[in-house]
Amino acid sequence: MRLLIVSHSLVHPRQIFFCKELAKHIEVVAVGPRRWRSLLMNDCQEDNFRYIGLPCKNEGDNFEYTLPGFDSVVEETKPDTIYAQCEPRSVMAREAFLEAKKNNLEFIVFTWENLTSETDPVTNKLLDESDLIVCGNSDAYNLLRSERREEKMRILPQVGIDLNLFKPDKKAEKDTMVLYVGRKVTEKGIDVIAECCNQMGISYRFIHDLAYQDLPAQYNRAKIFVSLPVETPFWKEQAGSYTNLEAMACGIPVITTDCGAIPEYLSDAVLFVPQKNGKIDTYIFQQHLENLLHSTQLYYEMREAGLKQVLKYSNEEIAKKFLAALNVAV
Repeated sequence: MRLLIVSHSLVHPRQIFFCKELAKHIEVVAVGPRRWRSLLMNDCQEDNFRYIGLPCKNEGDNFEYTLPGFDSVVEETKPDTIYAQCEPRSVMAREAFLEAKKNNLEFIVFTWENLTSETDPVTNKLLDESDLIVCGNSDAYNLLRSERREEKMRILPQVGIDLNLFKPDKKAEKDTMVLYVGRKVTEKGIDVIAECCNQMGISYRFIHDLAYQDLPAQYNRAKIFVSLPVETPFWKEQAGSYTNLEAMACGIPVITTDCGAIPEYLSDAVLFVPQKNGKIDTYIFQQHLENLLHSTQLYYEMREAGLKQVLKYSNEEIAKKFLAALNVAV
């Protein structure tokens, strides 16, 4: 089987690691932008995996971007299935859908959307005629579910975590008490993290722009990982937050909020801080910090719970479930 995946997110190494896991079982052609904001990707070929970078129109716009030349790639690579890892209402998903129809190929689409359903006729046609709809969380599933679609819908993360890259390093020196990795924006709670850590006299570090392969070493230098997303009228967390999962894979206890799909992904393997109406319960956050710093038993219980939970989100496990949805034996 030859699967062609198209998405702007394929410029991120996390996606490439997942594609390479899939390529252990089927042929994978990944088509993405040569450049997306600060990320670059050149063409490459490794055994059953091929990456093709194309020029990008409307770079940086998740819904309006297109990849000129995509039709030529489909003609050249002759896939059996096209998988659009982009929201159904995006221009690129619609172009991929039309290419699949034109060439009589199977079509798969992915969605994270957990706030509002799409009801325009073009999006509905794409969803109704897709062969498989992959939903990154239960909210996305429920928003798009209909009697006509339900049998072909699956709740499944977009990608997993590479546990060969993200793993505990027992020799690492713990020189940072609290670590946050991700966008430095208020909806991720960075102002609360900084304020509370300063009040408690705890060292903290924010990492925003570091090469992906260098992140495991930084996780392993931290005592506790914190991410405090808050729901806004326009956004709520669509997964378990991949940085939470990466930290857990490195054996770092995690404190996070109950925003969006985080509880769905992480269950009781982390310490939760309630958030509501854009506000974080700072008292509970500080209590969690105090408890982790002063209770060796709790610290190692949360560490082991995280290591166990993240096994469900390894690239190997997510690839196995995705291929099962395609009826491909692994």
